[in-house]
Amino acid sequence: MEEIVVYYLMSLFSNFRSGFEVVTFFGSVYFIALVLIALLLINRRRFLMYLKMYVALWISIFALKLSVGRIRPNGDLYSFPSGHTANAFALAMLLYLEDKRYWPMFILAAIIGLSRIVLGEHYLSDVLFGAFFGMLIALFSFKERATK
Repeated sequence: MEEIVVYYLMSLFSNFRSGFEVVTFFGSVYFIALVLIALLLINRRRFLMYLKMYVALWISIFALKLSVGRIRPNGDLYSFPSGHTANAFALAMLLYLEDKRYWPMFILAAIIGLSRIVLGEHYLSDVLFGAFFGMLIALFSFKERATK
C-alpha cells in the first residue's frame, strides 16, 4: 500500500524533482551542522540546548534505523524513520516553542518530509514517524531547559 503512495507522489511531482532535491538539503545533517555553527557564534546557551537535542535525536534515529532495518523505496537500507524529516520537525518545533512567530517552519518541515517521499527515499510512515519523533525530542529538550 505504501508503495502506491510513493509512486503516486513521485509521478505527481515529477516535474519538480530538482526543486525537491534542493529542499531536502534543509533536513540534512549538513544543514543542521550549519545551524549549530551559527548558534555557537550567536548564542552559546541556545547552541548547547540544540546540540544536546540533535545528539539525542541522531543517536535515537540511528538506533531505530538499525533495529528496524526497513528497505527504502529506492532499494537502499535504513528507511525507517526519516532522519531528514525528524531534523526538520525538531528544528521547527524548537523554534516555535521559543517564539510562536516561527510557525511557518512547520510548512517547510512538511515540504522536506514530502521531498523524502517524492525522491524515493522514504515511505509515508517513515516521514510521519520522523516528524512525530523530531517534535517529541524537541519538546523534551525545551522542557528540560525550562526546568533548569
